[in-house]
Amino acid sequence: RLPETGEKIACDREVIQACIMTWFGSLTDFDSFVQAELAGYFWRSLGHFGLPYRWVVGSQLPVFWAYMDLIAEAIPTQDKWSVSALIVEALAMWLCASPLVAAFVIWVTNLLQRKRESGLCDLLVSALAALLTLIPF
Repeated sequence: RLPETGEKIACDREVIQACIMTWFGSLTDFDSFVQAELAGYFWRSLGHFGLPYRWVVGSQLPVFWAYMDLIAEAIPTQDKWSVSALIVEALAMWLCASPLVAAFVIWVTNLLQRKRESGLCDLLVSALAALLTLIPF
């Protein structure tokens, strides 16, 4: 019911169940789909670490932009081989190294998210994870 007027409104559950029945035929078929097939769809679309590679590469564009600044500075002062090497390094950092660091951080996060028996142990694991973030620097 609407708080202001007391007018009865459609229940979300009824609307959602009606949509599920239209799409899947029955609630049982929907349940079976969720339990048996949905995880596979997520796995294929999101990748092993929960983020598609192209999303990670997009998030690492600032790394590439920083290299573009260095390359622009190097063009007038350095030979073409040094500039070419810097371009290759920029692409390697952007497309390979940075995504690998992101994958490592996600892997460590997944590894450490399990609840420990002791609160002190949880605190130590969290502190270790925070220290691991300083490794690239």
